[in-house]
Amino acid sequence: MEPDPKSTRELVARMQVLDTPDSEYVKKPCTVIPRGRDIETEPCLSWAARLAERRPELRPAVGIGLQHVARGTHRWSQVAVVDLASAYRFGELFVPWLAPLRSKLRAVRSTDQSPRGFGRTFGEVMSKLVPLAAHRATQVILAGTGGQLFGPILPLENVAHLRAVVRASVPRSDLAWLDRPLLCQPWVADAAATVLEEEVQEDAHLRTVLYWLAHAPDAARFLPLLETWAPRFAEGNDQRVFEQALTRARAAAGAAFEFDLD
Repeated sequence: MEPDPKSTRELVARMQVLDTPDSEYVKKPCTVIPRGRDIETEPCLSWAARLAERRPELRPAVGIGLQHVARGTHRWSQVAVVDLASAYRFGELFVPWLAPLRSKLRAVRSTDQSPRGFGRTFGEVMSKLVPLAAHRATQVILAGTGGQLFGPILPLENVAHLRAVVRASVPRSDLAWLDRPLLCQPWVADAAATVLEEEVQEDAHLRTVLYWLAHAPDAARFLPLLETWAPRFAEGNDQRVFEQALTRARAAAGAAFEFDLD
């Protein structure tokens, strides 16, 4: 279970455990994750980024926490921040809090070895994240079909575009493209639930949306939609996935958070 702190102060304190000479981070820079027979690793601060992904209102608190960790006294705390910036798939979300650290961390090297990493030093990472933050997900690339890796590139600048992309992507069983716009574009977050409810009607297409909602960011936003769909998934093969999505959404919607750090 990932930590779910109740205040900014508690969140920062949980993140700052790295800033000690005998920190576990010195012995284990990354968290080990079993994936069946495979083993993957992720930066040890990934839990905080996922918390902000699941509950976007916590993004400023996590950003403040990253700044406190980076300004700590132990060098491993700086490496931890660079690792997260390099490996996290939505690293551009934290650019407003990472940018002031450029002069302090520019030459700090990441231990992240994943192919998805954005760079080896903090300066390299930021040179890629800053343009991503400015781009703000105004285009999306759909999944390919018929053996093709990528499908068409479609614009995403207004609700009409969002409806068109949903209509084009759901038959491909592809909603992964929606994660980044949902987190980066406030208007997408405001419109997404309504567009999905109005544009997706067929049972097979509902299943695509349901499986995406079971892991989607900002889960609380979709709670009313899931409650509307409850009778359709009361039984059958998709009931477990529906209950997982509903539980996540209710947990996120019921969580309170107090900003108490100056």
